[in-house]
Order: sequence, then structure tokens, then C-alpha cells
Amino acid sequence: MDPEQAVTPCGFLDEESILPLDSRSFKGYSLLLEYFVFPEKFFFIDFNGFEKVPVGDPSPQNFSFQLTFNGDFPPDKPFSMDNFRLFCSPAANIFKKNLEPVLFDGKETEYRLTADAEYPASVRPHSIISVVGIDRSTGERNSYEPLYSFSAAAKNHIRTYSCQYRIAPGGGRRDIYMSFGGDILSDKGRGGQLREENCTIEAWCTNGVLPREEIREEGILNPGTDFPDFVTFMNITRPTLPVSPPLEGDYLWVFLSHLSSTFTTLSSASTLKPLLRLYDWSGSEGQGRKIEAITDVTSKPVDQIVNGASIRGVEFTVALQETDFLDDGDARLFGQVLKEFLAQYVSINTFLELVFVMKPSGLTIRWNSLKGKRWLI
Repeated sequence: MDPEQAVTPCGFLDEESILPLDSRSFKGYSLLLEYFVFPEKFFFIDFNGFEKVPVGDPSPQNFSFQLTFNGDFPPDKPFSMDNFRLFCSPAANIFKKNLEPVLFDGKETEYRLTADAEYPASVRPHSIISVVGIDRSTGERNSYEPLYSFSAAAKNHIRTYSCQYRIAPGGGRRDIYMSFGGDILSDKGRGGQLREENCTIEAWCTNGVLPREEIREEGILNPGTDFPDFVTFMNITRPTLPVSPPLEGDYLWVFLSHLSSTFTTLSSASTLKPLLRLYDWSGSEGQGRKIEAITDVTSKPVDQIVNGASIRGVEFTVALQETDFLDDGDARLFGQVLKEFLAQYVSINTFLELVFVMKPSGLTIRWNSLKGKRWLI
């Protein structure tokens, strides 16, 4: 087994996302958002290769790992078994639920969505999964597509919905308003009459600030339905506070301008830093300093020999002020996330090599080349 694959970092695969992924959005953005809002998600590693270990008879009751590091740990951060917790996984307070039905009668331009009429403050909608309208006269079921989906763009006669997010007056609660459009508003086939529909909406929901207020360490002990009886569990950390996107000011305009970013445009500090700020919703001074630590960004083409063939790739060099990071490990995690993000811009038949140059020490951190993940078609 390749020694470099014996221990691998976690949290970078699509299936390891802690929040629902939208197939319409660039996946690299979700990676940045989760890093800035919940960096603890990336404090995990996988030990691989167990299937290749020979098992005798009787089977061994225990085994040991020998880890060899290529550098020393800081004197104030000794390394021991206390740094490891087995069988752990990040968890998010998000679940599927049918929202309160919405009566679409055409009398309103938008409808506020409610997750639970009995507990409106503690059960809140996060994002929409599906919308189905049921004609009140005929019982016919009609599916709605997101307004900006490929399905809605490809078909002429289709029902659509769109959502707007607003902060509720007098508080930090974020409300979702839904608007309907498309074929249901067309006179074609309806004799000029708009029929009423009861809309069933499935959504991802959360409990807002309730977990943070009510749950302490080791406070989650009771399993849900269909949970194995022989498995015990508990939470080893307290839930974090929910984070909402910054909707004020010109945030949305800046966001739209960066949707057209390319690898070439990101090859400067003046472009890369504003893009990273868009996904730092944490409000944390420490996270913000990591972005401001970037002083210079350059890129150049490089070649590698792979299986006897020369492959052209990109070397992306970032200069940073090392005093803005807690330690060397803090900078390396930032680089690992940035490498995975930038690889989304590099085509699949090339590669990316990321280099950090730390100032003022001059320390150079170089990540192994990573194949590009951007399909050309």
C-alpha cells in the first residue's frame, strides 16, 4: 500500500459534506463555507489498509500504529494519545421535514414558509428539497422545479418556484418566502382561470439556537428510530450557534461578480481575498486574519512526468504572514482546504501544485500535486 494513502484527511469528499449540497452550485464554495464556519469538521483522519493486514487464528485483540512525522511539534503543544478520539464524526442539526401546507391561490406574490405551526421558533426551514402542488378541484399532482434549474430552462411548460431569504423584524430569525411561476400562471389549457393548489413542501429544517441553549457536553444519549441497540454514543462537544449568510450591504452584488471567477482571475491577492471573504460567515476575528494574511499570489505552468509522459499543470504560490496563524498546523489546514478548492478550477487532464511561502521565516510548505476536478464538457 502507498504509505501516503495509509492516513488520509477527511471532510473533502462530497459525501462528507455536513450541509446539503445544491447540484446547481459550485462545490468548491461549500468547502470554503464549511471551513470558515465549522473548521472542526476537518480535524479528522482515516486510517486505511486494514483489509490488507493478515489475520491469524485466533484473531488479535489489539494492534498498534506507528506514525512518523516529518517535523517537530511546538513545545507548548505536546503530542500524545490524548490528541486522538476514535469513532468520532461531525454532526449537523439538520433533518428532512414536510413544511406546513401552502395554499397557492394567486392572491399573493409570495408566501412565507412555516416548518411547524406549533413550534415556529424552534423548528425552522433551511432549504427546499421538493415542491408538489395538488389541484383542489381535480386532485391532480403537479411537481414544481427550482426557477434556475436546468429542467426549468430546458422545458417551455413547467411549474417553477423561487425563494427569498429575509431576516425577520426584531430578531435574527431568517424567514423563507416562496414565489410560484411558470406554467401555472399561463392561460394555456386553463381557460384563463387560475386553479387553487395545496402545495406540499419537503425541506431541510433545523432547530435554530435551541441545541446550543439546551444541550451540553455528553447530553445526547438517546437514540432515534432504527438505531442499532448495541451502539452507544454521546456528543463530546457542545453544539455551535447557527450562522446565517450576510444579506446586508452589497454582499449579493459582490457574490454575483465572483460566480464568473476562473483560475486565471484567482491568481492575484486582490481577487482571491475578496472571494474567500464571501464565505467567511463566522464573524470570527481569527478566521478573518487567515484571509488577510495573504500578501501575494502568483501562478505559473509547470510540467511533471507521469507514467513516462509529460503532463502540464499549474503551480499556485501564495505568500502569507505566518503571525496571523495559531501555529504551523493552522496554516497547513488552511492550505489543504485551499488546495482542494483550487483543484475544482483545474481541468481533469492537468494537475495543481500549491505552495505556501510563510513570511518572515521563509518556510515553504508544498502540497503534493492534485489532479484537476473540472470537467471540460
